[in-house]
Amino acid sequence: MTPAANGDWEVRTLCRAPFVHRFGILNRAGRNYLIVCCLKTGHEYKDDWRFKGACFGALLPSDLSSFNEEHPLELTLVKDEMLKNHGFSLLKHGGHDAALIACEEGTFLFDPPAVSGAGWNVTQISPLPSSDSVLIDLDGDGRPELGCISPFHGSSLVIYHLDEHDHYVPQWKYSRPESETGMIHATWTCTLLGKPTWITGWRKGTKDTIAITWDAEAGTYRTEYIDQNTGCANVLHFVNKEGKDVIVAANREIDEAALYTVTE
Repeated sequence: MTPAANGDWEVRTLCRAPFVHRFGILNRAGRNYLIVCCLKTGHEYKDDWRFKGACFGALLPSDLSSFNEEHPLELTLVKDEMLKNHGFSLLKHGGHDAALIACEEGTFLFDPPAVSGAGWNVTQISPLPSSDSVLIDLDGDGRPELGCISPFHGSSLVIYHLDEHDHYVPQWKYSRPESETGMIHATWTCTLLGKPTWITGWRKGTKDTIAITWDAEAGTYRTEYIDQNTGCANVLHFVNKEGKDVIVAANREIDEAALYTVTE
């Protein structure tokens, strides 16, 4: 979309891909890369998962004006065979942008090309099925924990910690009955009131949104409610011009977009 005269917008197709569920722009060495995540690559009926998902990438030129339906941006297959390719989060890795992508085959770290013309680097972080995954150093030991929502559109929240062999092992599981935490879907990591935080919310059961942090004094994780009975589907965090932490939530089950200003 490009601004046009009289407040209008010019809309052109940049590229096409099947069943796009998430996408992002990653920067490395001054170059921007588009990554496109497809939930599946085809189907003939609802809940047809015979055609596994995939991820595609492309170098984004600074000028996109030449691309349209007849001349689309060319996408390159980065990884295929990704059943229920659902989870996507952005993070910094090795000083550049990277993407953490979750599916039935596990959780994968996608690093864009180090130099122009090189390939993407894909590393499997975990082989466990995940609907969404995050990497964040919650306990402050300098090594990121792996947080997973499972299974697909699932009801389980688990945090894994790196052991002495650099393997992720279960460290904590949210203790609420899974009948109350159905379809966990909202997920975001950030620093909230100075503490590394994982925000999650679910659309069924109690439909709550919570913040998960590390309690150093107790030596375990603690959870706090951000809201209840709202059915949050997506969430993000930013710091406003007054320097206050703000959470934006798409509370799908009550048809609400909400702003929460977080204070001590």
